[in-house]
Amino acid sequence: MILLLFGGLFIAATPALSRPPVFITCPNDTIWGSACDFFRTQVQAVDYDPPSIHGALSYILIKGPGKLNSRTGEWAFRPSGKDLGKTFQVEIAAWDGEIMTNGAQNCRFWVVVAPNHPPRISLDTYECGSSFSLYAPGSKSVSLYAYDLDDCDQAKTFLESITPEPAGHVSLGDSWGLTFVADSLDADKTFLVNIAATDGIDTTYCEITFVTHSIEPYCVRIEKTHDTYQGMHEYVDVTLESVFGPLGGFDFLLAYDASALNFQMAESGDLYNQCDWEYFTYRYGPFGGCGSDCPSGMLRVVSIAEINNGPYHPSCFLPDSLPAALFTLDFLVTGDPIYECDLIPISFFWCDCGDNTIASRFGDTLFMSRSVYDADGVDIAQDDSLPTYFGTPSECLDNPNPSHPRIRLIDFYNGSVQIMCAEPIDDRGDVNLNGRPYEIADMVMFTNYFVYGTGVFHINQNAQIAATDMNCDGLTLDIADLVYGVRVIAGDALPPEYLEAIPTHTARFIQDFETKTIEVNTPDTLGAAHLMFEGANRWSEFFLLQSDMEMKYSYSPNEDVTHVLIYSLEGNSFTQGPLLSYENAGVLIEASAAAYHGSRVRTSIERRGSPGYPSEYLPASFTLYQNYPNPFNSTTSIRFDLSHDNHVEFQVINMLGQIVYTVRRHYLAGWHQIDWNGTDNSGSQVASGIYYYRLKTADFTDSKKMILLK
Repeated sequence: MILLLFGGLFIAATPALSRPPVFITCPNDTIWGSACDFFRTQVQAVDYDPPSIHGALSYILIKGPGKLNSRTGEWAFRPSGKDLGKTFQVEIAAWDGEIMTNGAQNCRFWVVVAPNHPPRISLDTYECGSSFSLYAPGSKSVSLYAYDLDDCDQAKTFLESITPEPAGHVSLGDSWGLTFVADSLDADKTFLVNIAATDGIDTTYCEITFVTHSIEPYCVRIEKTHDTYQGMHEYVDVTLESVFGPLGGFDFLLAYDASALNFQMAESGDLYNQCDWEYFTYRYGPFGGCGSDCPSGMLRVVSIAEINNGPYHPSCFLPDSLPAALFTLDFLVTGDPIYECDLIPISFFWCDCGDNTIASRFGDTLFMSRSVYDADGVDIAQDDSLPTYFGTPSECLDNPNPSHPRIRLIDFYNGSVQIMCAEPIDDRGDVNLNGRPYEIADMVMFTNYFVYGTGVFHINQNAQIAATDMNCDGLTLDIADLVYGVRVIAGDALPPEYLEAIPTHTARFIQDFETKTIEVNTPDTLGAAHLMFEGANRWSEFFLLQSDMEMKYSYSPNEDVTHVLIYSLEGNSFTQGPLLSYENAGVLIEASAAAYHGSRVRTSIERRGSPGYPSEYLPASFTLYQNYPNPFNSTTSIRFDLSHDNHVEFQVINMLGQIVYTVRRHYLAGWHQIDWNGTDNSGSQVASGIYYYRLKTADFTDSKKMILLK
């Protein structure tokens, strides 16, 4: 008690009691999440007593999981496998140094950790419990994959059991799922195969059946050609390699890329010639019946042994020996250099139930696809809806007339045309192909390439590109070739026999974003430089700061870059110092240069004041992530990290090995994302199924699998 003097009187006063802290921030709702989540929340209390009475507040975890920052009140909890499916109450008290909250004064909230999702096994359009047929000896591949709805779990598949044990073997791979290779001793048996998938917590099982047969099927193969020259004719055989019985006719529908292969004609084969078959015809399109899913090139070939038109009849219904050519396709191969070294698929395609069928001799049985193999020999057959590349759908086997059965007994093998990579030719230096190499006109056309691209080579692109190897180092379309060609014209050098391709000089190009200038730092004398700016536009302007040199520049909308060429047709050169200034240009993403004597120069780029991440925060390495979501129904995102600036090629590839979508561009170091909406490069929607995406740089390649479900 304290006595206070007030108006001459002493009055007794009692000091106020110290009050406990009061929580002003506490979660009102239950916090939900899974084992993949990091739970975090913030609580806050205040002390209404004067600051002179108590010090800073502190927080105490009374009960519940996780860790609590006693100073800031931040609570965090990362659950483990033992926490799955559990509910926790978290209680936190506040302490002011004298009084602690308790009971109803404490902050209380609930935390619910969802149970684990067991992994799932998918067989594309099939289900667990499905049965598959194959012939022994022979093989059958089933494309299966396991996935987990918990983002942080990795589903792993393994072979649980095979009953009975086969003489052949069953393998479970990462890329093509399950493959059953049957030995001849496995014929006419039934095998139960049990596959399991686990995420380390739960295990899921899937049983499928393989039924083997000893009947020899029909086997039809499209040839795979090699070293095909561009601009030339290529002849592709479609052959019969095995038979079940005599043929009465066939109806085949083939698909190909019409931008790469120009169909000319089809020539009849051995059955027509040896056995005097009476009818052979072909038609090419595209056709109707498949809508937006029609390939750009389609070809139907039909042949019938007997058309009952008089006294003339076929002499046989099987070729003398196998394999035998059913017909030969004549294609004119594109001369576009973009297809150089490409593999152009030619595949069987189904628009209706009559496509890719063989009729028996008397027409009472129709044979349909059993297996469809891609160019790599992988069986891609599945029960897909029409139109499809994957074989005759099951609905086509429904037949109201049992006396005329429809039987799956044809194995189809897809083929391809492998376009040869361009090789050096003897006309080195003759870029305009007029028979006189190393002229000023050759150099003018070559300089235009660096600014406008390969479209300037309109005479014969393959030959003109090969002719640009002017310094004989084995590399075409190089800035060093331009410099050496100018030296030959000026009489300062002779056409070379061989020049080492490894660069022995260095040049650093420095972009200053504040002064908007490009400076070159090199100990050598340079003859030319080629620069590329990202994100530039058609309104960019460049100003040359080297008086003895010339400059060309142009914006390429397809690449979204601006090309700048600094050169001299009079053999002038430049050294280190200011090179050019600019307005409205983007980031310098690539620079190449050549020394005055015509050898390549090793280049690097330095940016001063460049926007972006500080180097210590950039990714340490190249990383390609799994797409999300996966499976997906419209759009999915693919993230990747680049530790340094790089050219990137992104491809989406279907199960036939065809590239359906491509992105090519230069990316700066950092974190990036590409979104794919399930369309090809023309904007047309692609079919549901498994796709692979691949990302390639100069020093790294990685690929992953994704699933499109519509």
